[in-house]
Amino acid sequence: MISLRLMLLNFASIFSTAGVLTNLLLDLSGADPDLCYWEGLRAEVEKVQQECRDVWTEESLARLWKVDSALKETMRKWSVPSFGMPRKVISCICYLTSVDSLHCLV
Repeated sequence: MISLRLMLLNFASIFSTAGVLTNLLLDLSGADPDLCYWEGLRAEVEKVQQECRDVWTEESLARLWKVDSALKETMRKWSVPSFGMPRKVISCICYLTSVDSLHCLV
């Protein structure tokens, strides 16, 4: 029984990791080439790899802040709640910015 639970947990973790990496590659491939996302990420990985002499440790992975940001943004953009619970504006907030102008937030 324990092995079945572990097998299901391993499957779920592999599935979610593959989904995040797939979405990251799609996001980077669809981005504007002038923004040079690929080059920035690659340069960061090569720099850390040289400094750590090709030995990946927890500390060396923690120094990949651009890669971390790209992964976090992909997970934020493509998470299940972003599709499962769409948000709907139900009221408008208006306030006076000066005597003659009204500003509304939708």
